[in-house]
Amino acid sequence: MSIEGLLPTFMAFRGNESVTIHELGSKGEFPGLAGVLASRHKDDSFHILNTTLLSWGDIPVARPAVTAFPDSIDSASKWLDPFFSIGKETISPESVYAAYSRATARKLLTGHLLAVLYSSFLTEPVSTARPDLRGASNKEFKLKSSRREPSITSMTARNYRLLTEWLESSPLQALASLEGVRVVTIRNRLQAARDQGLIANPGPGKRSARKL
Repeated sequence: MSIEGLLPTFMAFRGNESVTIHELGSKGEFPGLAGVLASRHKDDSFHILNTTLLSWGDIPVARPAVTAFPDSIDSASKWLDPFFSIGKETISPESVYAAYSRATARKLLTGHLLAVLYSSFLTEPVSTARPDLRGASNKEFKLKSSRREPSITSMTARNYRLLTEWLESSPLQALASLEGVRVVTIRNRLQAARDQGLIANPGPGKRSARKL
């Protein structure tokens, strides 16, 4: 399953809170509207703070004609204050799917998570190697890990768990599509994670990921 068009257009961070702005209506649904999702993370837990729809006319950044990667915008911008100044109440992924169409909810939830989890790769300068969401054979998404960072195996297990918690129906395909690798590569990492006890073995017809 391709994730082309799933990632947000813009993203901003303040501490452990993130806001993403998503292009909506590429096929006529919600023409001229953007979806906004704000989340807060602590350790490896992510909580949804707010979702809303805005007219692009109410967003003081230029609406790009075509984009594949989210651009970082100034988190100090005053118009972002309402999204970052939200109380402790959170909303569930189920409520997002109940409020919007399935395609829109998936774009908000899965697109937000992928952008935030891979932000250090997605927002690098254009001159450096970046993932090619169109599947060009001459590019590959390379994950590099240092001793200070989680291993590729544990990072994949965490990302898989978070995607399933946010109701992504095809988490393996989403991760493989973003990284530009085969699904079997993600599946092998998850099996290694199961062998290490990072995630539980799923029952028949189920996905199971233990909190890391």
